[in-house]
Parts: sequence; C-alpha cells; structure tokens
Amino acid sequence: MKSNFKVFVVSSFLVFFVSIFVFQFVNGGFVFTGFVVGSSVPVIGYVSPIEDNFLLGDEKIVEVLSNVSLEDVMLAFEEVDDIILQMRANNFSVVYVEDSLIEMKRIFEQVNYAEVLRDDNVSYEGKSDARSALRLIDWEDLDYSEVMVYYYDIVARRDLAFLLWDKIIVEEPPPGSVSLGNVEILREAKTSFYAEMFSETEELIKLYRVSVEDDRAERTVLAGVQRGAKNLFERYWVFILIGLVLTTWIIFFFYKKIKRSLLKGKISKMEMEVSVLKGLVKKAQIARFKKGELSKLVYNIRMKKYNERLGQINQELPVLKTRLKGKK
Repeated sequence: MKSNFKVFVVSSFLVFFVSIFVFQFVNGGFVFTGFVVGSSVPVIGYVSPIEDNFLLGDEKIVEVLSNVSLEDVMLAFEEVDDIILQMRANNFSVVYVEDSLIEMKRIFEQVNYAEVLRDDNVSYEGKSDARSALRLIDWEDLDYSEVMVYYYDIVARRDLAFLLWDKIIVEEPPPGSVSLGNVEILREAKTSFYAEMFSETEELIKLYRVSVEDDRAERTVLAGVQRGAKNLFERYWVFILIGLVLTTWIIFFFYKKIKRSLLKGKISKMEMEVSVLKGLVKKAQIARFKKGELSKLVYNIRMKKYNERLGQINQELPVLKTRLKGKK
C-alpha cells in the first residue's frame, strides 16, 4: 500500500509539471519551428538533354544507324573512352559501361571480318581468318550499325547516371532540416546509385520526396494544433487541470492492466517486425542470388543490418514474454 501511495504522489507531481509545460507551450514558451524543405545546393555534373526517355525513337534510331561508316565507329570509340573518363572523374561506377564496351569491340571485330569476306579484292586465302572467325555467325547482314547500338546504349547510360546524381544532389538537405528516416532513405538511394541499381535509385528518390512532403504537412498541422491549444487552454485551463488529475487517478487504479496491455502491444509489434525482417532477408537473397540485382557489398550491408536486428529481438522477446506471464 505504501508503494502504491508513492506511485500516486509521483503521478500527482507529474500532472503538476505537465500542466506547467502545457501552459508554457500554448503561450509560446516552447516553440516548434518547421524547417524549409529543399536545398540551395546547385546542380552539378553533366547536364543531360535527355529527361525521362533514354532511348531514341524508333524512326530516329533507323535514321541514325543507317549508312554508318568506319570513321563513325572510330569516333564512337573515342567518345566512349571520354565517357568512361568523365564518369570516373565523378566517382561513378563504370562496370556497365566497360562491359558494353567489351561487347562493342567484339561486334566491331566481327564486322571487320564481314567486310573482308564481302571485299572482292581480297583473295580466297586472305579471307581464311575471317571465315574461321565467322564460321558460326550469320554475317551477311552484319555492318557497322551493329556496333553503334552499343555506343548509343553507353551514351544513354551516361545520361541516366548524371541525371540521377543531379536529382540526388538537388534533394540533399541542409543538416537537421529533415528527419533521420528521410536522411536514411537518401543514403540508401546513394548506395543503390553507386551499385548501378538505377531503377531502385529512382524509386528511393521518389519515396524520399513523398516522405519529405508528408513531414512538411505534419509540421503545418502541428502549428495549427498549437494555436488551437493555446486558445483552448487560456479559456479552460482550470477544467483541463482537473481532467489531468482525474486521469492520474484512473491510471493509478488501472496501472497493472495498462502496463500489461502495453507489454502485449510491444511483444506483438516485435513479432510483426521479425516477420517483416525475415521477408526482407528472403527478398534480398532472391535479388542477390537469383536475379543478380544486388551487388555483394549492398547485400552484405543489408544482411548485417537485418541479422543484427533479428538477434536483438530474439534476445528481448523471451524476456518480455516471461514478464507478461508473471503479470497474470
């Protein structure tokens, strides 16, 4: 009984201090200010003329790829080298571009052999190497336009990389201007970008923008609630204080039931989190080993984060369940 009385006394003091806090809050003693969402950081890097569509139209492709000469292809190779240097200078990954360049060179070699076979001025003996290289290939329609397909794919990849990076830079918030959750979303977008997972990067940028707008709306609502609370407290502060005292009495008498209910809610939430984390682990494993969408670095980072949280929950959950049984 003595311990229960102590709980009541402590609760009464809490009511008193809460009342003082509310009074100060509604009279401007505690001010919650919103942050300006956005950034004054300028867009840097390559400015792409291509926005949402990174492929030329079908008619344009036919027009560009017709009558491609050897000189056009050699100029394309030089530009690809410049693209790789440009992307490396900005610390971008060039794995995709370099793989495409390897394919571009392979097709270029095949086209050169095809040109030898089509040249009537080359003797039959002089065409032996070409025939050997193309013995398993249908080379009759092979020309330099096949090489340029890879060139335009590399250009589109470069444009997409710079466009996404510019979007990330634009969204980069000043320190403390957005929630930690939103900062984490943008960090994951950067991780996906450096792993060349551009589709995921685009989705994370969209998610970040929506989340920031939601936070802005919440701050607007909070400002309105603060003004309304001030007017309400100034008119009915006596009744509000009485209501807080009565609430303290109710909590005092139903303390154990409320605590048990909160404990059950916490256990349920943690069990749900375990289910979600297992789903994320399975999703990451499929993306890494079945679809090949995740790099080893990104996969290891995510699995470490998921497993650490699962281990923490597995340690806490049995303790909470034991406490719950003891409160029956």
